Amino acid sequence: MNKSEILFEEYCARGGIAYRPVLTTEYKTPDYIVTLGGVEVVVEVKGFTANGEEDRAALEFEKNRVAVWGGGKPGRRIRAKIEQAKRQLEAGSAAGTPAVLVLVDERPEAVKGIWPYEILIAMYGLESIDLHVPENMSKPVRFGLRRFGRDGKLRLDAHTYISAIGVLRCKRREAGCEVDLHLDVYLNAYASNPVPLSSMTCREDMTTFGIADGPGDQFRGWLPIP
Repeated sequence: MNKSEILFEEYCARGGIAYRPVLTTEYKTPDYIVTLGGVEVVVEVKGFTANGEEDRAALEFEKNRVAVWGGGKPGRRIRAKIEQAKRQLEAGSAAGTPAVLVLVDERPEAVKGIWPYEILIAMYGLESIDLHVPENMSKPVRFGLRRFGRDGKLRLDAHTYISAIGVLRCKRREAGCEVDLHLDVYLNAYASNPVPLSSMTCREDMTTFGIADGPGDQFRGWLPIP
């Protein structure tokens, strides 16, 4: 097992969540089947490891307490993980079973972070703003609605078998050891197989988020589900 899978199994064991690994075959299969409120959910676990730039930034931060890194299109690495996991989740959800991609950040603390905003735009599209350019160029440009634009992985006609994306977080450290694991779950508004929500919102070790109500592709953020 890799570190991400070890942490996920530890999270399930601590929380009394029944789980079983799925036997690897020649076909694409998810990593786990967990049971929540009597409902089986297939789970694919993907870890974030540091690339060369992040390794250099972590070393620089350790030495100088300051570092600069990053760049590129927002949400790029989240979209890549969705792409890597889609066959496993699609196969696991074939019988109508909810399917969840769980992300675990294995990068050094200095460069660590999977943020709600990048989850949002990876799922639904980059934040875009309508610009209204007047025919008379002496008049100012007007800003219109904020919308979800290009590069969203989850749509009404794409990847509806992905029920949610989870981020497994270590909220506190003592002597370098993970001591408090918490799962943030971001629901796919277009999911064909919804997760067992009533068995998830009552847990102290799990927070569930849904996208705020709004018309069409209007840009909007996450709201916790009580």
